[in-house]
Amino acid sequence: MNQTDSLRWMSIGGVGEIGKNCYALDIQGKLLLIDVGMSFPDAHSFGIDIVIPDFTHIVKNQHRLKGILLTHGHEDHIGALTYLLQDLKSPPPIYGSRFTLALLRRKLSEFAIDNVKLIEFTPGDDFEVSGIQVATIRVTHSIPDTCSIAVKTPQGWYLHSGDFKFDPSPVDGKLTDFAKLERIGREGVMALSIDVTNIEQPGHSKSETSIFENLDNYVAMHDGRVLITTFASNIHRLQQAIDVAVRQGRKVLVVGRTMVDNVQTCQDMGYMKVPPNTLINPNDIDSVKPNKLMVLLTGSQGEAMAAMARIANQEHRFIHVMENDLFIFSARPIPGNEIAIFSVIDDLFRQGAEVIYGTSTGVHVSGHGYQDEIQRYVQMADADYLLPTHGYFRHQMRFKKLAMHWGYDEENIIISELGKIYAIHPGQWELDGTFKAGEVYIAGEGADVSRRILNERLALAEDGLLLFNVVLSADGSEVISGPELMGRGFLQPSQAPDLFERIEEGIVNSIHRNKMRSPEYRLQLTNNVQNVIQKIIFQQTRINPVVIGMVAYAENAEAKVRG
Repeated sequence: MNQTDSLRWMSIGGVGEIGKNCYALDIQGKLLLIDVGMSFPDAHSFGIDIVIPDFTHIVKNQHRLKGILLTHGHEDHIGALTYLLQDLKSPPPIYGSRFTLALLRRKLSEFAIDNVKLIEFTPGDDFEVSGIQVATIRVTHSIPDTCSIAVKTPQGWYLHSGDFKFDPSPVDGKLTDFAKLERIGREGVMALSIDVTNIEQPGHSKSETSIFENLDNYVAMHDGRVLITTFASNIHRLQQAIDVAVRQGRKVLVVGRTMVDNVQTCQDMGYMKVPPNTLINPNDIDSVKPNKLMVLLTGSQGEAMAAMARIANQEHRFIHVMENDLFIFSARPIPGNEIAIFSVIDDLFRQGAEVIYGTSTGVHVSGHGYQDEIQRYVQMADADYLLPTHGYFRHQMRFKKLAMHWGYDEENIIISELGKIYAIHPGQWELDGTFKAGEVYIAGEGADVSRRILNERLALAEDGLLLFNVVLSADGSEVISGPELMGRGFLQPSQAPDLFERIEEGIVNSIHRNKMRSPEYRLQLTNNVQNVIQKIIFQQTRINPVVIGMVAYAENAEAKVRG
């Protein structure tokens, strides 16, 4: 297969997972990126703020990168862009819709990035990127100006669905452009990468506007404050909540920096309609009667620093739970966030509030299409090859089985993996190499955290810490003090005397067996002792605490670990 005649397709992020969406196309030596997203850490990623893709391959090949195409403005599609841009010497143009670029500009400003060319398009526009033809197709989602993207290759279109659903009554009234999707399909689609997040859900997703009646009923029946949390980027949900507040004669307070910024941006750009005198400032909250107030909050995923968690923990600056408060969680939990979310809900209940949550309450619908919508998209595209994306492995495999039922041959459905290059050509496809891929963990002010550090944090949280100290003679020939052991979050000597006796014996035996015990070998000797301790503990208890300690020498006894 001639590489120059092939579409070489890569997932930098977004397959075998939900989030970190980032896909690379290599067309005759030119690279295009579609989306550059982030994801949120799971419950075991202690101290991590966000997770981004490993951009090593893109940075290494940045001289071939001709453009970045954005499908929409959700964080899992644009949230890692600032981190990639900081690693590029000369960033390529970034193409996005008006609203998507407005959200991106705010991020660029926060990171003081000003050397990027932003090129705006309206969903439905066609244009060229370095001589490569690109077509955009409007689709419905939970944020304005969402689109699918088609890229012309020498063998036909590559079509990327992006996030989509076929909403017959979207909040903004802008329907999916079925005519253009069908036209692209008739012209010939070589490969379709498609959002399979909800492939396990039969039928057709509910319209976003179906939420209005349920929210309206909850608010109408409640005579106290109503506090609603959802994603700050779910603009259509925020619009419906504000519409309900207006209908019920309530003022609206928006809380959480990102949500405040998004609402302001939407108002300025005409994407959100808010009647005059509807929104209030935090200082005015006490002047509004509880039954005349609605509060919109960040923190639907239980994020520790977001407004909802701080209210639940009684740490918020100006909102405190009142006995007759009604909290509504208008969002589905991201997998891994359930513990944090339900901890917040429990704390709200403990303080006397009522909480509405869960799929059966009718206060949330998905922004991603169900099986019938996915099947319809596949049929309109009529692609030679299918690439299920935006889903875990089980979603990819479920899609594969359904696509075979829809008439596709098994060999034409590519179950892709991160870090692999797929060369796709009419009539065949093959693996065409690998590259470094995976996750980069960001903590605090943009600092990278390694997987080793995360594993140590997990071990500390689950199995605790054991400190050891032993002092040798100046030449290392004999043990003159210790071993001393001290646990933190681990067993104490009084609780397991036999175990600690075995550990002490193991330390001494390890030192005596090691022929190189003089001070210049201290680091190696310390590592050997740590390994012996961990082995003994695991054999006896089946747990793995973090083991830290020091082998010191008589002339350096001040280095001794003190408890």
